[in-house]
Amino acid sequence: MFRSVSRSVSGLFLLTFFMFQALLIFSTLIWALERGTWDSIKTCYVRELDGGKCSPYQSILLTLWWVIMTMTTVGYGDTIPVTNLGRLVGGLAMLGGIIMLALPTTVFGAQFAEEYNSMKSDAALEKLRKPDRERLDDEVELADLKAELKQLRDQAQEILPSIHQKVNSYLQPSGRAPNFAKGECIMKDLKSGLMELYEFVDELSPNLPVEDAGAP
Repeated sequence: MFRSVSRSVSGLFLLTFFMFQALLIFSTLIWALERGTWDSIKTCYVRELDGGKCSPYQSILLTLWWVIMTMTTVGYGDTIPVTNLGRLVGGLAMLGGIIMLALPTTVFGAQFAEEYNSMKSDAALEKLRKPDRERLDDEVELADLKAELKQLRDQAQEILPSIHQKVNSYLQPSGRAPNFAKGECIMKDLKSGLMELYEFVDELSPNLPVEDAGAP
């Protein structure tokens, strides 16, 4: 609502300006038509049609109260025009007040609807962007894991044959080469396990561009 009001300030300011102009015009007209004649004994304006009582419209400023009640269609009835011309001005004030009060309501309502639709659109876009960000984070994490596994796999392909050769050379003279069969299986299982793990991660992220330098 605050955003709608802030964007409608110019229109509301213009309507408020015309409202004050209307208040001054109708106050001046009613004061001129309904004040009556000056009574020096009572020291006030009196209206003969009102039984010689002091008129409620003693000044333009005091008449503003009646104009505000009439233009807002509240109508407390504490002050009323008694002449035909006064009633005519009162009717015009009522119609003008309805129009002037309806215009800012329309301006604000249209701006509020536009702002509300904009907020709903922003919220919908935010919901769409959030999964994209989460998916992007997952892809980055998978890419890092894939790169680490690739590095371990390449290192294993380079190091394991060298270790196998060194162990075989060490055990061959001593006649304990048959015991090496167990160690050879461990190295093969390690190499196969790294390759299978890398292939599994690669299937989870087929679109991630990680260069594959070694052969599985």
